[in-house]
Amino acid sequence: MFVIRTAAGPDTGIGHVIRMSHLARALIGRGQSVLVLLTAPYPAVTGYLDDLDVEYLYPERAGLPEEELGDSPTAQRADARKCLERLAGMAVDRVIVDSYRLGIHWEREVASAGLPLAAFDDLGNRRHAAELIVDARWAGQEATPRRYEGLVPAHARRLLGPAYAVLHPGYAEAGPECPPAVRNILFSLGGGGDLSLISAVIDALLVSLPEDWTVTAVIGPLAYHGDRLRELSRTDRRLQLLESPPQLLEAYRNALLFVGALGTSLYELSALKVPALTFSLAANQDNETKDLEALGHYLHLPRAEFEQAERVAALIRTLLDNLDRLRALRHAAVVQVDGHGTERVVRALLGEPAEPPAAPLGNDNVVSEERLSEQLAIRPVTDRDINHYRESRNLAKNRQNMTITEAIPRVEHYRWWFKTTRESFLLTDSGLPQLYIWHQKAPFDGHEYLIGGWFVCDESVGFDRAAVALEWQLQHTAQTHPDATWIAVINKENRYVNLLNRYMGFTDVDPDSTEHAAIQHFFGKADPEHFNYVKYGPSRD
Repeated sequence: MFVIRTAAGPDTGIGHVIRMSHLARALIGRGQSVLVLLTAPYPAVTGYLDDLDVEYLYPERAGLPEEELGDSPTAQRADARKCLERLAGMAVDRVIVDSYRLGIHWEREVASAGLPLAAFDDLGNRRHAAELIVDARWAGQEATPRRYEGLVPAHARRLLGPAYAVLHPGYAEAGPECPPAVRNILFSLGGGGDLSLISAVIDALLVSLPEDWTVTAVIGPLAYHGDRLRELSRTDRRLQLLESPPQLLEAYRNALLFVGALGTSLYELSALKVPALTFSLAANQDNETKDLEALGHYLHLPRAEFEQAERVAALIRTLLDNLDRLRALRHAAVVQVDGHGTERVVRALLGEPAEPPAAPLGNDNVVSEERLSEQLAIRPVTDRDINHYRESRNLAKNRQNMTITEAIPRVEHYRWWFKTTRESFLLTDSGLPQLYIWHQKAPFDGHEYLIGGWFVCDESVGFDRAAVALEWQLQHTAQTHPDATWIAVINKENRYVNLLNRYMGFTDVDPDSTEHAAIQHFFGKADPEHFNYVKYGPSRD
């Protein structure tokens, strides 16, 4: 028999219970018997376990929050002893634990009774006594296999990465599908959370959402503050509510865009290739941007930015006009989620080989580049650069010389990214990013101008790289825009860039010239007292 100890609660959510219910059914499908041990009856989750053998260790605590029991070593050991009392005399093949509250002290107590242990985690920073560890989080090609080094017994087997994501079996059967015909946006926080976060965004979105679009909002069993959503659904037929759905597979399939909290949805959406805009509700949902990008997910906001409902609604409206670009990012994911993680975990629990197919990482989507030297190359920027572009632009070394010195938030950057007509390029040195350089056409008063700029990708990048990039840019635009005049502003304190531009042939702009008027039109925040106005190319006077 396999015994699963897991939990749910207002703070814990229902993710652990849902994950273990998928695992339990898969084990039963392989002819195994499974007993699920929960803390106490909790109305919000019982419906997810109706077909399973479930018992409660603290029946007297029915409806009370799991978190009140605490996670101290004493509380963990007391819980473990309760489990062992219940299992006394039973033939247990393995105990499986999936809980943030129950950690190494719980595991040691159970292991001391001679019971084999498996532990599920996604934090990567907790010690474990279990001999099998499962963590689906992706932390990079080099870091993922190293997770839990020094935190688990030397003999412990570690199943790490999205290949072991435990999902509903429908994700393994999903396969590639065409986008749904219905224009629908799906909002969800998962099983719980403060629904006022998404109701405020939906409220703002419905004001200008085209009539042929619909919105579906999930109200999870542990969610709260759902009154505004219910009120909106009564007054706007475009809003439909899904209350405590058993799973979201069909809802995902019927969505052109997902908006909501990042959690298990990361792997579910990756498996189905659904574009998404997400934010984090809890610490376990925090991920490095590059790790999300590896799964084809590029649009993730800090919670504080997601709370800016009007801005988020405006971003969503922009994304709806660019869904093809978002789907392309999904399909170009470096790490693919195939939906077979549950099967692999079950095989491991049964002592069978559980390694994923020896397939290479997904399409790295290399863009054609122009070699400038043995080490230096330049290439066009693609949508895959969206986050690195902002992170580089926001470096203090770059901002101090810009007309807008404030850091650009993600919510504004993402919207700008999908609207800009700017042509951007990335200079690399032996494949490592050095700087971004950009330009765009700027018609004014019947004349064609070019404006542009550059910024480094790292504080240590020297100005010699800027000289190479600027020289290339002037040669490139001389071919693509031969009749255009370059106009620019340079901070007077930026001595090197002023010298560089002089060397490249830029000259001062006459205050009475057409170029001066054009510069003030396009660079209104560049005060002539602090910025030099310069030009390059044919004069317009």
